[in-house]
Amino acid sequence: MCKKIEKKMQNFPHFVGNVKAKDAKVIRKAVITLCGVSSMTYSKWVRGVAIPRDERKIIINKIASSYGYKNVF
Repeated sequence: MCKKIEKKMQNFPHFVGNVKAKDAKVIRKAVITLCGVSSMTYSKWVRGVAIPRDERKIIINKIASSYGYKNVF
């Protein structure tokens, strides 16, 4: 697999793995709700099996910044 793709696949798992425990559930719920995806899709993103589409990456970045984190993508 190409290094660039591997890097992109690790952005979201790295972000989720490093959020504060108190933020984890609300961020998960916000991502699922605002991106309009299932918990299965969210799980695939967390495991690095799938990558969010570009329009969803923008939403995830907005969610991250609203909780005081840097952009994910």
